[in-house]
Formats: sequence, structure tokens, C-alpha cells
Amino acid sequence: MSMIPSSGPSRVSAGDIPRRLLHPPREAEILLGVSHAQLYRLLASGRLKKVKLGSRTGITRESIDAVAAGEA
Repeated sequence: MSMIPSSGPSRVSAGDIPRRLLHPPREAEILLGVSHAQLYRLLASGRLKKVKLGSRTGITRESIDAVAAGEA
């Protein structure tokens, strides 16, 4: 689902990530500028919406945009 490395120092910026309907958690962290822990707090609170596809988790772009805009 992602071409973004899941570990190590991040040299990827939000502008490097293509727009899609679902983003893996690592991309959502980069797009929102939040830590791994903060991303999962946003998911637990319901502010971010996730979709499970088999063993993979995708975060909806709509919810990422809403959180980024302060609407969620």
C-alpha cells in the first residue's frame, strides 16, 4: 500500500505523498505532522477513520483532511 519506509529517519515530506483515498498510518503521520502515538490517539478518539483491508490498515484521506483543517 505504501512506498514510504516504516522505520528510520523520515526524509519524506507531505508533498512527496500522492493523494489517495486511503493512506497507511506512516503516511498519515507525515501528512499530519504527528507522532505514531498521537496518530493512534486520534484513531482511538474517532477523529481519524480507519479501514481494515485484510491485515492492512488505511486511514481515510477525508478524515486526514478534516483533522488537518481543525474540523474533526
